[in-house]
Amino acid sequence: MLDVDHKELDGILIQIDQAIDNHDQWCAQLSRTLICKLPPDQRDLEKGAHKLCRFGQWYYQYSNPALRSHPTFAAIEHEHELLHEQVSKLLNVSMVEYQHIDVRSFDEFANTLQRMRLQLFSLKHEIEGDLNNLDPLTNTYNRYGMLAMLREQQELVARGVSSCSLAMVDIDFFKQVNDQYGHRMGDRVLASIASILLKSQRPYDKLFRYGGEEFVAMFPNTTVEAALLIAERLRIIVEENHVEIERLPVRITISMGISAIDANTSVENSIEQADAAMYAAKQSGRNQVKLWSPSPGMTCPPEF
Repeated sequence: MLDVDHKELDGILIQIDQAIDNHDQWCAQLSRTLICKLPPDQRDLEKGAHKLCRFGQWYYQYSNPALRSHPTFAAIEHEHELLHEQVSKLLNVSMVEYQHIDVRSFDEFANTLQRMRLQLFSLKHEIEGDLNNLDPLTNTYNRYGMLAMLREQQELVARGVSSCSLAMVDIDFFKQVNDQYGHRMGDRVLASIASILLKSQRPYDKLFRYGGEEFVAMFPNTTVEAALLIAERLRIIVEENHVEIERLPVRITISMGISAIDANTSVENSIEQADAAMYAAKQSGRNQVKLWSPSPGMTCPPEF
């Protein structure tokens, strides 16, 4: 997933749609030129033609910087440059009277064009998926894709490939923030805490907005003992990074509960276990991390 917020991701998708449209228009004009043996656009014959077409101008000058490190975006560059090299050869042949483009040259061009289009639409569909799975307020994943991702990790656990842990995260006294400062300020606190967690987590960890002020953090390839240390580090970071409310720095804390993804336990049950551990952390005074254990006192409440 690109490291941008929901609004910026939406803007990137609009850019890609426009770039695809520009590329389609260029292809249509090229087909007309080749079939009707019209004078070609001189820019298509110049060295570096791939940077002169409207798609190339967007790709090299105006595309969002966050896209440039994406592997599919990088792969498009090679196909696009190769496409223009092949087009230049086709146009040079078409301009000569009584000469015809050979089948092999045309097939090479058509194959390159198809590969480039596949990469473009693959990039577009990935970003559409990210938009559908992102919570617009916090830029964390939403619940829709959470269970699927957790079950993928459960499959790895079942095969003995890796371990996986999760944490239920709850913002302490969040209802008081909403009651005292209003829901707009509450939303700002939610977004701020999510931003701190996202910036502080490991590159392969995932954070989901579970509902209200609750988040679920997924820690792949991590035992519950290691997850406990990671969660404690995150708790301290949140506590030390005050959130600005009405121009004043306010100390916000979180409570967290840890459980394991187990091959013999449903993912839903693992979430309930983490929720029970988080509830125990709140009962013990909040601003704590608790590891789930099957003790009588650690039962999941209906709501807290």
